[in-house]
Amino acid sequence: MYGENMIKLIGIDCDDTILNTNKEISDCDALMIKKASTLKNIKCVLTTGRPFVKKTIEYYKKLGIYEENQYFIAYNGAAIYNVYTKELLFSTTLNGKDIKEIHNIVNEYNVSHYIHKTGCICYDTLNEYSYLEKKFNDIDLYTIDFDKISDTEVAFKYMLGGDPKLIKEIFLSIPQDIKQKYNVVISMPCFLEFMDKRVNKWSGLVELAKRLGIKDDEIMAIGDSMNDYEMIKNSKIGVAMENALPKIIEIADYVTSNNDDSGVGKAIRKIIF
Repeated sequence: MYGENMIKLIGIDCDDTILNTNKEISDCDALMIKKASTLKNIKCVLTTGRPFVKKTIEYYKKLGIYEENQYFIAYNGAAIYNVYTKELLFSTTLNGKDIKEIHNIVNEYNVSHYIHKTGCICYDTLNEYSYLEKKFNDIDLYTIDFDKISDTEVAFKYMLGGDPKLIKEIFLSIPQDIKQKYNVVISMPCFLEFMDKRVNKWSGLVELAKRLGIKDDEIMAIGDSMNDYEMIKNSKIGVAMENALPKIIEIADYVTSNNDDSGVGKAIRKIIF
């Protein structure tokens, strides 16, 4: 029905998709990903806004695919890593001019402003929302003076962390020329992210697929939020979680159960097996 015999790569979002409310991966999800990998030779790749950190490896061990030639797409498609060797295979970053331009637009808002660099977060202020990054990812935090950033500085993304209502207001107030110049997305209700215009999860999957000799129409994707939009819309089979945003459900080919009911594993079992 869904062309399951064509699928060779599955991009899987983390938060509110394969991770349940307790930020854990269910045994069912892990079992079905392992079966897809070993029995069908399908590359199952976590494709997320998260960075590549120690917890990433924990997730792949839980999935039973912590081994050579397994991959992780980080920062919403801005970077691709070999999980086993930790090698950065591909990246598209913001430069110092980009960072300063974005900061000048949003620095007036009473939220936390920070950038993601390799293995760390650099911030001007911390609040309860940006500290979630530390909690979720067990990542190092450093202070930064955005006014002193050099043009040669690089970052995978610029982020705002704040009250969801305020984050939505900020997103709606961003000038259209900035939205056209950068990929601007609310990844979770409390997080607003700015990335290079070329960066999204679909572009990351396509880049990885090209390196693996996989065609675009052999890709499946599973997600729930607006930073999953491109990969759900463009994949051969786009799967939305039951708990996904209405706009994601609207464009999906298939809707699975929610992230607390092993929706990822159930989708793989239904479509692949």
